Amino acid sequence: MPFGSPVSTHNTSTSSSVSTFSHSMSSGSGYTPPFRPESSLSLVPALEPIKSVSLLYQMSDDERSYWVQAVQTCEKLQFLAHGFGACDAFQLDQEGYRLPMERFRGLEQHQTEQRGVPTPSPCSTGSARNILPLRSTCDILVDAYINSFETVLRILHVPSFFSEYECFWRQPSTILSTAETDNAFTCKLVVILALGSTVMSNPTSTFASLSLNTAEDITYLQKQSAVWITYGKQWLTHRMGTAQRTDTDIAQVLCLLALVRHVHDDPERSRDILVYPGEFDLARIGMQMGFHRDPLIRSPNMSLCEAETRRRLWATMVELSLQHSLDEGLPSSLSPQSFDCKPPSDMTDEELESDYVSETRTSSQRLETLTATTILVLLSRTHNLRLRCLHLVTSPGASKSFDDSQSLASELKSVHAANIKALRCMNIKPSEIQIQLLQTYTWQFIRALHEPFAEQAAYHSSFHYSRKMRMEAAVQVLRWPPSLALATASEDEGPRLTLVEEYSDACVSLRVHGRGYLSRVQRQAVMSLCSDLICETQDGAFLATEGGCWKRIHSVIYGSMLVYEHRVRTSSAVHGRRELLFLASAEAYINAALNNMEEQDVQNAIHQAADGVISLCSEVINRR
Repeated sequence: MPFGSPVSTHNTSTSSSVSTFSHSMSSGSGYTPPFRPESSLSLVPALEPIKSVSLLYQMSDDERSYWVQAVQTCEKLQFLAHGFGACDAFQLDQEGYRLPMERFRGLEQHQTEQRGVPTPSPCSTGSARNILPLRSTCDILVDAYINSFETVLRILHVPSFFSEYECFWRQPSTILSTAETDNAFTCKLVVILALGSTVMSNPTSTFASLSLNTAEDITYLQKQSAVWITYGKQWLTHRMGTAQRTDTDIAQVLCLLALVRHVHDDPERSRDILVYPGEFDLARIGMQMGFHRDPLIRSPNMSLCEAETRRRLWATMVELSLQHSLDEGLPSSLSPQSFDCKPPSDMTDEELESDYVSETRTSSQRLETLTATTILVLLSRTHNLRLRCLHLVTSPGASKSFDDSQSLASELKSVHAANIKALRCMNIKPSEIQIQLLQTYTWQFIRALHEPFAEQAAYHSSFHYSRKMRMEAAVQVLRWPPSLALATASEDEGPRLTLVEEYSDACVSLRVHGRGYLSRVQRQAVMSLCSDLICETQDGAFLATEGGCWKRIHSVIYGSMLVYEHRVRTSSAVHGRRELLFLASAEAYINAALNNMEEQDVQNAIHQAADGVISLCSEVINRR
């Protein structure tokens, strides 16, 4: 049933296979805005504006502040604050945007109401067997996890896991007791399924036997992932009280659940609940379990496999703890002097099972061949540096001078450049998701150091370098495909139209369907990139030397719109609405600035872009 006013629900609808971004981007005057009412969209009937409704009380202070800050950089985009519900005021000179913004507020109002509808609790799941899909589906999701996250953060000893996996499926469920099915392995399995659901190379293939389409597949996975994650949290809560300090299984479950925060939403976080089941300080628990001490110092006779597994787990704990502290803006419970566990080696899992590994191989610091542990080894090389960065950024008493921040950022950037060079010299090249996560996890700290100064660049030219570094960090996170190559003038400046039309890569799937921390990083990067590029074009200080760079950055922004457009389509406008509206409007303005459009043409381009996004949201909702 078509909607009389734009609304949205949590239910996911059928997505269109035709991208709204069907127009080529050009620097010439023939450029067509990616969103426009007369585009390829099948428009719903004209929507009546809703009565003015205040959305201020429905937003958290942080969220309201975020959107107000996002639009204040550019005067021509400040009308968006009204649509986002971040303010009720409306500038008289932007009265022409009132109708589309009221329509968008209708979408926001309905979505807020839908969030208040109680949903069945996934807590009463019984045995883990009751919540597992068919083995064929499990196989795909497990492989998706192993070939993506497990090649960056080492949590499992993969051969041992698959041995247990085969044993699990060989035993008929009818002869197993609840205690036998609800063990550490099954807990790890269900959480891995939730993680794998965000990085499937081809979602439609997972349920091919059921003849479901992509949107229905995603809806199923989102609902099931919530059940799987809840089961994992409950299992951990019940077992933590009786767990042994040396229990590697518990440590693995802790790491898996901490990784869940990177790719799935935390319902408790969205409701501003400070402490809740499943919330924990991973590094602190890791230290309580003794993972911060090198295993061979405490137990010289420990097997190589067990020692390396513990080193991998500690390095993973440190990495996840660093990212969590940065995300929360809180000081870490770690310091560079608080642990002496050695970094993991880059040996393969198969080598760890061998009794003939040379001491040179285990202690070598030179990386020659890419293995599943190589990225974690590289990340661990910057752990101490990033702990120092975190201390400077989040500790109220730390020195926050420009010189200190710039010096530390330069030091981290140099070590990261050496890591990238090491990867570039290897015969086997890393996957796109390995590059993406290595870049993201490192550049976030460089960005954080420059952030406060980049915000002041418009008023203090001495901080212009920080704004450029923030733009560099954003491009490193957003550009597609992720690459080890140095940026050159010959880079393709056009949009990557295949980015989400046929996403057969785990990295693309994560960008489109992932939530949580990595989704927030992506949003932060593209929003700041738009704002910074607008400031650069308005300043006009380096027109001759930076024109080509601006076009490449424009291409990155355009490509990011592809991601959010597909996110809106596959979620029936539940996710990505605000981001897409902002990006489309900002991109229209940026394109106008790069092409020296007349004032009225600029206004028309922004208006068309905003109308197109709102029509897209209405269209996908009406397809439910």
